[in-house]
Amino acid sequence: MKLERLEIKSASKWDKFQGYRGEITFDGPLGKVQIQTGDEMSRQILEVCARQLIDAAQQVAQELTTSVIEQVATPELRPNIIDGVKTPAIESPAE
Repeated sequence: MKLERLEIKSASKWDKFQGYRGEITFDGPLGKVQIQTGDEMSRQILEVCARQLIDAAQQVAQELTTSVIEQVATPELRPNIIDGVKTPAIESPAE
C-alpha cells in the first residue's frame, strides 16, 4: 500500500468537533483505504512530522554553517613590533 494523502485540519468555530481531525488515504492493489483520525491521533502525527522538520532544518543549518566556515579565509598571524614590543598582528590573506 502506498500513502496517497494525509490531511489534518483544526476545528473551526462552526465545526462539531474540537481540536484536530485527520484523514489518511492509502492506495493499494485491492483499492483505496481511508482512515479517519481524531484529535489525539492527529496530534501524535503532527508531533512526529514537526520533529522530522526540526531535525531536517537543523541538519541543513549545520551543513550551511560548515560550508560558510570552509569558504571563509583564515587570517594569518605574523609578529608586529610596536614600541619595541612584539605583538601578534592579524592580516587577511588578500594583503
